[in-house]
Amino acid sequence: LARRHGAVAMIAILDLPPLLAAGQYTPHQQPYAGLPTLHVDREQGARLRALLALGPLEATVVLTARRDDATVDYLLARLPGAAPAAAAAAAGTYGDVLVATHTDGQNAVEENGGPALLALAERLAHRPQARRGRGTLFLFSPAHMIADAATVKPDAWLRAHPRLRASLAMALVAEHLGAMGWDERGGTAPYGPTGRSEPVVVAVGHSDRLRRLAVDEMRAGGLARAVVLPPAGDGLYGEGTFPYRLGLPTVEFISGPAYLLQVGPGDQLDKLDRALLHRHTVFLAHLLDRMLALPAPGP
Repeated sequence: LARRHGAVAMIAILDLPPLLAAGQYTPHQQPYAGLPTLHVDREQGARLRALLALGPLEATVVLTARRDDATVDYLLARLPGAAPAAAAAAAGTYGDVLVATHTDGQNAVEENGGPALLALAERLAHRPQARRGRGTLFLFSPAHMIADAATVKPDAWLRAHPRLRASLAMALVAEHLGAMGWDERGGTAPYGPTGRSEPVVVAVGHSDRLRRLAVDEMRAGGLARAVVLPPAGDGLYGEGTFPYRLGLPTVEFISGPAYLLQVGPGDQLDKLDRALLHRHTVFLAHLLDRMLALPAPGP
């Protein structure tokens, strides 16, 4: 829109306090527009608006950057289950569970699904194959922060590999574990810790049976500040959107703290609760156990 009106650069005012506005990688997943942009916080924005109210201003925006076209690989690893993969695929009734996350992010909360998946894989690998139930396909997507038009998203990637897609029965997706809440208490306090964990959404699509499994595991594990929700439009709130759009029964585990996309010193490690990260991973492990044990034909 700014380009269509003749803009050669832009200043965007974020309705955020200075501590939260600094280093925000937002908006993300947008097509490349070739429009250098400076983000300012609400206090800087108020000063800018006051100056503009006095009359026209001139400003110079200089962006020093390089844009390269590049490729990056999807990473997959399959852990066989009790049923041979070929037999399961041929029967079309006892497929694998896809366990997915993304591998691109700004900080320790945005980018911690990978360690959780590695923990799940190691736990299953120690279990005899005959006791694993279904096979498990772990997928690490590199294309999370990029616009759809500029990369290959997981649903498109799986469509391009039809045999792999046909082997899948359902999906479990994990993002943003162990996050503590930081906000302004609705504008009544300075930006800072709330003393509570960030709420978690466990979204479920295409399967009443998976929804019941998720609710049962939340109750059994005492998972606090979490809610089970249906899909939102054509999506499942995060990376779970992509298997959901393929028609796979999908469970998505995700939180969305205010600092999720913020780049800064320390990588937001002060906002990551390691004990909570462990509890969230345990919840995922037990839910995955339930999914692997589901009998054919699946959800």
